[in-house]
Amino acid sequence: MSHRPVLGPATVILSLTVILACGGVVPRADAAIGGQSTVVMPETAVVGVTFTATMTLRNFSLPPNDTESVRVAGIFITPSCADSISPICLLQDRDPGVFDVVSAAGDPIAGPCAGIAFQIGSPDPATGEVQLIPNQTITLGPSNGPLAARTCQVDILLVAKKLPANPAGGVTGLTDTLGRTLLEGVTSEIRGSASSTSQTTVVAAPTPPTAVPTLSEWVMIMLAALMVLAGAIVLRRRMA
Repeated sequence: MSHRPVLGPATVILSLTVILACGGVVPRADAAIGGQSTVVMPETAVVGVTFTATMTLRNFSLPPNDTESVRVAGIFITPSCADSISPICLLQDRDPGVFDVVSAAGDPIAGPCAGIAFQIGSPDPATGEVQLIPNQTITLGPSNGPLAARTCQVDILLVAKKLPANPAGGVTGLTDTLGRTLLEGVTSEIRGSASSTSQTTVVAAPTPPTAVPTLSEWVMIMLAALMVLAGAIVLRRRMA
């Protein structure tokens, strides 16, 4: 006569605990608020010359949050860093002061932030990171909706102040620009983020060429010299 094993209460509880710990019983769908934050810098920046960079923000939230609008909770740019491994410049890669952020504004044709003005936060003294603070809330449309309604482009005016002291990869003038954006679901209040990088090479301002006098200018110089010499001779004779 065979006997079927009987599981005691302790055994049942232990078995359920192991199964739950392994994630095999209760499936769940994780919410996914996210986006894209694309920084574009020019290939070359000249010391002392202002130029425009862009940061494009886009809602790329995944289901079940693809039907939800997303609020932009923070926009940050680190103009110069020796590496792009982290959206916040790491200690060994920091190189603040290469650029100044002069101004920022929503691009006129970029839907959710068209025409929006931004205040420029104080640069972080350690990393050089600057916050771009809009004068009104920016809300990106659902990621399953029209591209234009979920895209915002910020035009950023910068000026190069000096060559990088800690260049990327040890290459003279080369530096990484880091951009990061904090996002928040309007309905769910779930938070997400997005980041990207761009590289540019900073070069010194060209030395102005030395002006070479033309032939007519040389003639005028010679005539002026002769007149001065003649005047000096006359004056000397009168004093003799």
